[in-house]
Amino acid sequence: LTNIWQILPSQSELTGRKSLLQRGFTLLEPLIVLAIVGILASMVVPRYQNYVVQNEVDVVANELVRGVEMARVNAQSYGYNVKICPVTAAQLNQTLPECDTALSETEPWEAWVALRINKDKVTTDVIVRSSTISPNVSVSGNAFNGRTLNEMGRSDFSGFTVLVKAKNANDATATKVILAQSGRVTKTLPQSGLAASKTLPQ
Repeated sequence: LTNIWQILPSQSELTGRKSLLQRGFTLLEPLIVLAIVGILASMVVPRYQNYVVQNEVDVVANELVRGVEMARVNAQSYGYNVKICPVTAAQLNQTLPECDTALSETEPWEAWVALRINKDKVTTDVIVRSSTISPNVSVSGNAFNGRTLNEMGRSDFSGFTVLVKAKNANDATATKVILAQSGRVTKTLPQSGLAASKTLPQ
């Protein structure tokens, strides 16, 4: 019996263990957890933000490729000229938008349109209207006076190139949309040099 009492914890030991259980976390432990969460957030949040912006860049570039392709098909199918040019956001939804000819080659576009041009070089209709370009995306290129596709779908300019990139990003990170004089349009991914898409064969 004496040995049994020696094995069982005393009342003072039980009280000490209970107080340890009731004590909970020290201040240092939640601080360590917060520090770990902060480090993880500092790595994940910028990557997520970059992903969101790059997705917007892809949307704008793909819309431009589809729009130029549609303009080319219309020019070939109906035998008229089509002019592709940047416009201001205010002009975008006008019945007959006017090209934003005040832009320089490096200034960002707000939107763009493809316009039907008759034989007298008068705008008669809008073939394609873009969405208003996201403020997170920069679109610029050597088409500030507009580029025309003739009734055969050929461009009046060789090497019409539009850069689509995240705002304030380096040109090396830009997706390039290139309209060849033949009328073929390609989208080149950043630094890859590979054509991601192209128009139907001539």
